[in-house]
Amino acid sequence: MRNPQTSLIHRPWPLPSGPWVMAQNWHDVLFARGPVPVESLQPLIPARLELDLHEGQTWLGVVPSGMTGVRPRLAALPPGGPGKVRAKLSEIR
Repeated sequence: MRNPQTSLIHRPWPLPSGPWVMAQNWHDVLFARGPVPVESLQPLIPARLELDLHEGQTWLGVVPSGMTGVRPRLAALPPGGPGKVRAKLSEIR
C-alpha cells in the first residue's frame, strides 16, 4: 500500500514548496450533496449572482464536521485541551 503523504499520483498539482502552516484534526465528517430545484434556490441567491447548473440542475453540498487541535504549526495546544471548531447548520424554509 502506498503512503498517501508521499504518493503524488492522486494530486492534480505539485506539493507546496514550503512547510505546512496549520495543524488540525477532522472528525465526524460527512460529504453530502444532492439535486435541488432551481426555483427553490433562486430566491435565496442575490440577484447579481448566477446559479451554476449541471445539465440544467442545481446541486447543493454540505460538509458538516468537527475539528480539534486547530493551531498554527509548531504551536502548543492551549491550556485545558485541544481547540475545537464546530459548525452549525440551520434549515432555510
